[in-house]
Amino acid sequence: MLGAPVYAAAKAGVIALTKALSSLPGLKAIAICPDFVDTSFVDDIRGTVVDEGSLLSAGYVVKSALRAMDEPSGSIIRITLSRGAEVVQQKVVAQKQLIPPLKSRL
Repeated sequence: MLGAPVYAAAKAGVIALTKALSSLPGLKAIAICPDFVDTSFVDDIRGTVVDEGSLLSAGYVVKSALRAMDEPSGSIIRITLSRGAEVVQQKVVAQKQLIPPLKSRL
């Protein structure tokens, strides 16, 4: 699919924004990340990239999102036909410094 890298980058941006917003006091942020939903958005790829039987209904996504409101801020909710709605914890596996920090500006 031609737009897949752009779509993946946008979804990653939503996840990063959710994590950042969740650190603000008094604000609850949860990212809802469904698989393809049966809407006009997928009309161009319906039957080619996406099988008709693999689309989520909008109602199922809404029901999952409403249930997700009980999850803690910063939660990422993945919604698929095969696994349902599940909380996905994004953990940093390891951190390493690639270059030392700048001591002064030029």
